Amino acid sequence: ETKTTQRDSNVLEKIRLTDDEVGEIYDSIMSPNDRQERDNQSMRHRSRTEFLELRRQAREKTRERLAQESPKKVKEPEVKKQLEKEVDEKPVLEAVKARSISDKAMERLVYVDTRVVREMEEAKNAVMASVGSSSVDHLQEKVKLAQAQREAGKNADEQNAEPGALGVTPYGLTASEFNHVIFANTLACNVDEAMRTFELMQQAGVAPNQTTFANLTIVHAKAGDLESAVSMFKKLESSGLEPTVYSYGSLIRAYMEFNRVDDSFRVYEMMKSREVWPNLPVYNSLIVSCLKVGDFTRAWGVFEHLRYTIAQPDEVSFTIMIHACAKQGQVEKAMNLFEEMVASNLVLSDVTFNSLIHACAKRTDYFDECFRLLELMEAQGFQPDFYTYNTVIYACARARKLGLAREIFRDMLKKSMRPDQEDLLKIDAITITNMMCAYAWYLP
Repeated sequence: ETKTTQRDSNVLEKIRLTDDEVGEIYDSIMSPNDRQERDNQSMRHRSRTEFLELRRQAREKTRERLAQESPKKVKEPEVKKQLEKEVDEKPVLEAVKARSISDKAMERLVYVDTRVVREMEEAKNAVMASVGSSSVDHLQEKVKLAQAQREAGKNADEQNAEPGALGVTPYGLTASEFNHVIFANTLACNVDEAMRTFELMQQAGVAPNQTTFANLTIVHAKAGDLESAVSMFKKLESSGLEPTVYSYGSLIRAYMEFNRVDDSFRVYEMMKSREVWPNLPVYNSLIVSCLKVGDFTRAWGVFEHLRYTIAQPDEVSFTIMIHACAKQGQVEKAMNLFEEMVASNLVLSDVTFNSLIHACAKRTDYFDECFRLLELMEAQGFQPDFYTYNTVIYACARARKLGLAREIFRDMLKKSMRPDQEDLLKIDAITITNMMCAYAWYLP
């Protein structure tokens, strides 16, 4: 047995492959796409590592040079210490994460569902959390620190450079940091705080970019000031910046807020003439603009043009059109869109289910389908909110099922008293109106 074991060990040692040989075999069985993806991931990792190392070295050299040039001019050592802490506290990934959250939240501004109110609040909190403690007051303190450092003479060379070059100052303040705070106030419809942040941005010498003006365009429109919203877009053009698809989309949303459908399509044609091609959020905004004025024919025309000519609509596009079907009582068409979403592996949301339930609630022959969708909604992990309950109560009222409506209302009232459910479930005027309809339409 010992000889046999030794012989087997020798055979295994002879046939054992080296790491290079294993790598060659692995490469030979990989598809070209897999090899390209592997090389890209390796390159991204290496590029990011090199970038972080170069940034660290550049900061060290800058600090050493400043310490050598003016060691006796440091009258406020706490200023330098606190400023360096502010510069280092925001890594690159935080800015990337915040931008991603901002883009996703901005796309959801086109929703016409009452559920959007809570979603926008969650998006605002997510954006503010991703930028840390960078509120308007905190930014103001950072600007004061930068001005104090400038007065102390610590950055004489940097003062000779063009202010706001590349959107960043030598004081650790970036355009992205200001933009995220402006965007959070855009979601909260706080135009005063957004403009205050914009003024601080100018005081700090940070050059605003296309994202800055786009967010300011939207916040003015949401505040009911269309003239100021359009002026922000004009200021973007006068500053020498090229409008992006995000800039044009923001102007379209501004006109959408005021039911200016023709102006929205005028901007749409203008951006195409300048070879800035619309994306899905732009088409979604155009559809909502049509729906807000009741132009369902034009809305369907935009959706069909998007679906058959431009690109596959996303879950937002389908949800908006399901909501349009609900308004017109076209349940069959809404269900067809829902089945197409499932077949296309699009992400379903509670807004999608709410719109479907709303469509079924308007037809008494689809009364049972409301509760089937409600069960499916909960099975998908979504929790019904006050909009869902109001719609189901409305369905019971139309079907003249008073007992079931009262049972659902009691359940809603009981859950709304919980501290963790008070924002999700709340008794509002629509709830009371639907219950009054249930009593009025009931036939014993």
